Amino acid sequence: TQGDTHAIDGGPAGQLLVRGVPSIFNSASSPTYTLTGDIILATSVIMISTSALITCNATNIADGSCKITFHNPTNTDFSSGNVTINIAIL
Repeated sequence: TQGDTHAIDGGPAGQLLVRGVPSIFNSASSPTYTLTGDIILATSVIMISTSALITCNATNIADGSCKITFHNPTNTDFSSGNVTINIAIL
């Protein structure tokens, strides 16, 4: 759910269940998660891609954590469902 913290450890991919992501054309806020893990450094470059018509970006990058916010650039709300999320931390 929104506000959850999800840990990563560089091992097998974890899973995030993406709940709802409202269209950018309405005034609802986008879901934000905290991602934690020792492999995240303040100097990290974090690239994220998804299998759905939603995007996400990493902000507030610090040693051990960052925020990931989902955005929906379409006219239709993304209600929920399985989404493959690829995260590369360099």
